[in-house]
Amino acid sequence: MHTSLTPCIKHLCYRSTTELKEWVNTLEKAIREHTNKQLSFLNMKFVSKNIGCEPLQLGYEAPIWIQDCRVTMCQSCATEFTVTFRRHHCRACGKVVCSSCSENKAPLRYMKFQSARVCDDCYDYLLKEFEDKILEMRQSSSNSDFEILKMVDTVKNSFKKSGVWSSKKLVKYVPQRLKEVMANDSGSQMSGWLYRREKRKSWKRFWFVLKEQVLYMYKASEDVVALNTIPVLGYSVQTFPEGTNYEEFDSSCVFQLAHAGQNPLIFCSDTEQLAKRWINTLNEATKLK
Repeated sequence: MHTSLTPCIKHLCYRSTTELKEWVNTLEKAIREHTNKQLSFLNMKFVSKNIGCEPLQLGYEAPIWIQDCRVTMCQSCATEFTVTFRRHHCRACGKVVCSSCSENKAPLRYMKFQSARVCDDCYDYLLKEFEDKILEMRQSSSNSDFEILKMVDTVKNSFKKSGVWSSKKLVKYVPQRLKEVMANDSGSQMSGWLYRREKRKSWKRFWFVLKEQVLYMYKASEDVVALNTIPVLGYSVQTFPEGTNYEEFDSSCVFQLAHAGQNPLIFCSDTEQLAKRWINTLNEATKLK
C-alpha cells in the first residue's frame, strides 16, 4: 500500500480489490467506533451548546461503556476505587463513576423512558432538558391534549433523585495542575503506556500524555486526575547504546529525560518504534518555541 498526503486528503493504492474491500470495511468500522465513543463522552457544556444536533443528545442512544480496567477513580469526583468503593456505569454517558455520584435515576429514550442509574451531571442535564420541553409543550398545547400532557407527567415522575445522605468518602485535595488534562485528552501531542523506572530498580507501567510541553502521568488511560506532571521544557532526551540491554529491557526501547542537577527520568516502551516516536515528540517539546 502506498500513500501520498495532502492537507486534507489521503490517496491510497491497493494491490487487489479484495485488499481494498478489507481496508474499506476496517476503516469504516474504526471511524464509526471512534465517532460513537467521542459522542458518548462529550463534556456537558459542549452538549448543551449543540442541543439541535440529534446525535449529541444524551439518552437517545445507548452509550459505549468505558471499561473498568481503564479507570482507577470516579470520573466525576476523582475518588479512587477500592475493593469496597466500587465502580458503576452511567447509563446515559457511559462514564465510570462511584455510587455516590450515581445515586439518581432518569428516564432514557433508548430504554423506552425506563428509569436508569445516571451520574449527577447527566441527571441535571436530562432533567433541565425535559423541563424545558414540558414548558414549551404546555404553552403550545390545548385542553384536548390532556392525554399527551398526562403521559409527559408520567415520564417526569421517572426522574428519581436520591434523598439519602451521601456516603461518599472525603475527597482529598487535588492540585489544579493535576486536573488540567484528562488521560483521554484528544488534543495531546502523544499519549500511551510507558514503563517508568522507580527507586530500587523497580519498573511500573503508567499512562502518559504529552500536551503543551508538559508530560502527565496517570494510573489508567481514562482517569480524570493525573498522578504527577513533568514540565519537559529544558530537559534533554537521551538514548542508550544500541545492541545492549538496560537491566532486563532492550536498550532500543529505553530513553531518559535528563536535567542538570536532577536524577534522570528513565522510561521504556513496548517496542522500538514507539520509543522512537516518544523520543522525537519529546525532543520537540523540550525546545523553547
